[in-house]
Amino acid sequence: MNLQEETYRILGQRLLDEFDSIKLVGWAVNAMKMGCDSESLVILAGLDYESTEEREEYFWKSIKELNLDIQKEESELINYYANHVAREVLNRSISPLSGLKKMNAVCRTTEYDSKYIQFYEISEDLDYLNYGSHPPIYNQGITKENTEQFIIREFELFLECEELGIDHETREMAFCNNCKKITTPELKTKYQLKRPFTYQVFVCQNCHSNKIDSFASQAGKEKILNRIKLTQHET
Repeated sequence: MNLQEETYRILGQRLLDEFDSIKLVGWAVNAMKMGCDSESLVILAGLDYESTEEREEYFWKSIKELNLDIQKEESELINYYANHVAREVLNRSISPLSGLKKMNAVCRTTEYDSKYIQFYEISEDLDYLNYGSHPPIYNQGITKENTEQFIIREFELFLECEELGIDHETREMAFCNNCKKITTPELKTKYQLKRPFTYQVFVCQNCHSNKIDSFASQAGKEKILNRIKLTQHET
């Protein structure tokens, strides 16, 4: 990672609620290890026990002195950081659970953006598993035994979505196991001979089957991404 990429990463991380300004000192130290040099950078690298205000002051001075590009939208910077976390998990630089915690911070900061919501849902299901209140709600395949592998797979799918440029509209879709179509699911009212006499269920927009896998699930995500890749290959 070069200094420009490292700067995008730290700017994205800086936007999170739980950000600790000591990380700016780490950024300065890494920059110096890369061979960069400026008066403010040297000062920032030594501010281990100083205030956030002073660290911030010398961070921005360092940015200016090193002529680094910071012209990106906040959402781009946060996404850059999220991609960095995913790569850290997959190359085993951090544990899957540590990566999950970091992505939950991203999810909260982005007000539960659909790009990151699956990590929050995994955390919710892990709470249900660990405290025994009831079975997982969002991820039916997750267990105490496969937790780490399940999280790793979610990070793999996250980066695959990034590579394919999956938009928010696609994230609202589902794969129908009956007609094999990918559509936006719709709510359908069903009836039964016991209370409650009516209930609602999501069904395929094409054939109205409820045998669907939403994009939010790993199964649905895999099927939809495979279809998209097949279509791209054919064209």
